[in-house]
Amino acid sequence: MYTKEEFKQRFRAMDTEELILNASRPLTEEAMAATSEILAERGLTGEVVREKTKEVLRTHLQGTGVTRDCDYCGEVIRQKLVVVDGQKFCSDACRHQSELSVIALDFEPQVIAEHARHIRNDRCPKCMRLGDVVEVRRVERLVSMIVVFMYQSYDRCSCRRCYQRELRSALIVSALWGWWSPIGLFRNIGVVLSNFEALVSRDPAEPSEALLKYASLDLARASLMKTQTQHSERPEPFFRK
Repeated sequence: MYTKEEFKQRFRAMDTEELILNASRPLTEEAMAATSEILAERGLTGEVVREKTKEVLRTHLQGTGVTRDCDYCGEVIRQKLVVVDGQKFCSDACRHQSELSVIALDFEPQVIAEHARHIRNDRCPKCMRLGDVVEVRRVERLVSMIVVFMYQSYDRCSCRRCYQRELRSALIVSALWGWWSPIGLFRNIGVVLSNFEALVSRDPAEPSEALLKYASLDLARASLMKTQTQHSERPEPFFRK
């Protein structure tokens, strides 16, 4: 693992926008500390770096590339092409998630953290039970049989009991049907180990980064619904002929 100084040496070659986009991905504490120090050296601290981050991420989310890749998830668009304001998406779900991600940039970190803690202690979205920690956790599933290769990796927001039930299902499917192709023979080892580690792991004491992102999108969804309701309730203008 790199030290903070080693990360600083690697990151100094990045321009500010590239550095901010890199920091939007999951990074180690040493990498995040190195990023913060480099930004501070460039005069970006406190509210200034927050506003610059919002500007860079908003531009990135609202931009489009020249390839046939979804502008939100980055996957190659093979079937339905959704085009909105010059951007291209692989599905309406990605289009909607992109819209929510832009809105979420306007929420303060403390507001997002407070909402994440509320979700964490509230009812499970799946079984509606109280009393268990609600978190966003990763599930992986792989099926490979000669010419068939299907890999899924997705996050699930639920209580630990619901998550473990889904994780066991994915683990059984991968353990039985994930080996029967040359790619699956090697890829499935990582999938099975990852799921097994998740099955026995403990939840963090504070909301995870994945839950914080989920909370920010949930706030954005509520804000968008409120705006749409206000517009729908607005009376039609009356014009005299």
